[in-house]
Amino acid sequence: YQPVGDTVGPGGISRAMRMIPAMKDIAEDIIKLCPNALFFNYANPMTAICRALRKSVGADVIGLCIGVYEAEEHLAKILGVPHHEVTSIAIGINHLTFIIDFRYKGKDMFPIFKQRLKEKCIEDFAKEKVKNDSPFSWLIKETSKNPFAWTLFNIYGAYPAPYDRHIVEFFPERFPNGKYYGKTLGVDIFSFEKTIESGELIYTEMTRLSRAETPLDEKIFSEPTGGEHSQILEIIDSIYMDRRKIFSVNLPNEGTISNLPPYAILEMPAVATGTGFCPLHIRDFPDCLASIINKRLSCVELTVDAALKGDRKLMVEAMLADGAVKDQNIAEKLTDELLKAHKEFLPQFF
Repeated sequence: YQPVGDTVGPGGISRAMRMIPAMKDIAEDIIKLCPNALFFNYANPMTAICRALRKSVGADVIGLCIGVYEAEEHLAKILGVPHHEVTSIAIGINHLTFIIDFRYKGKDMFPIFKQRLKEKCIEDFAKEKVKNDSPFSWLIKETSKNPFAWTLFNIYGAYPAPYDRHIVEFFPERFPNGKYYGKTLGVDIFSFEKTIESGELIYTEMTRLSRAETPLDEKIFSEPTGGEHSQILEIIDSIYMDRRKIFSVNLPNEGTISNLPPYAILEMPAVATGTGFCPLHIRDFPDCLASIINKRLSCVELTVDAALKGDRKLMVEAMLADGAVKDQNIAEKLTDELLKAHKEFLPQFF
């Protein structure tokens, strides 16, 4: 029961098997043809792809995702303050990045959230009839949209980004048979079929616009839409002009976060300088959160090695380490079915 299937679980592992060989070919071309180019990756599974490219060909790839940016924007909206006036520190792996510090004009905002969570059990938020004059009505409404994220916040005091749709896939043991607050993941909540349908409509519209025989509507240029691309021009500008702005990016840890492996690809704050990205050294990433990330990193490494070597046995081990599949016989059968179904995109296996 996967609402997305692009990062972890059987869907994410299978996608890694298909994506990593193709991305490796691209990385080799970049190293050969334009070794000094800035190499940004948006493809998923982000963590596995970036790790595979650095491990196999030494590509200096930078992973970008809009997840932390949007979560920060979401929290600012809940507080009713401008996004550009808030700051945060977020650490983790792509699609499971913990915001451990969130401030508005320098003031810590997490106590505001924590106070409300002490007064009302998060699981009851969606059932509560909210009165418009309630001083906490805004929080009740917003937390009901991502109850699991707020449950983790209530436990750890850190908000996991981006949203429940991605986060739940890292904790399959908490949602047996996909059961999620009275609904079923990927079925009647976070339908991936609808996501695919929406994506196809966007792609069709992009294609139509690119081939338009009539002048384009000027609003396309004056009213740009948000999305994954939102920060890329600002990042490039900060690097070329050495503006030293901070962004959330996916880079090797290399000692930046002391309680996580140095080789791990982490989503973390880094300064975009004229010499490239310089990650911020964070000394106080909680050990309890590090244990969650470390558990996931072991699966990433198995996935990467399976994809690079075309090793079926390692793919089975990655399935089991992930946790969504607990029975080895099922893991082996599922692996064989996925390999067969995607055979034409798996040169390393066949």
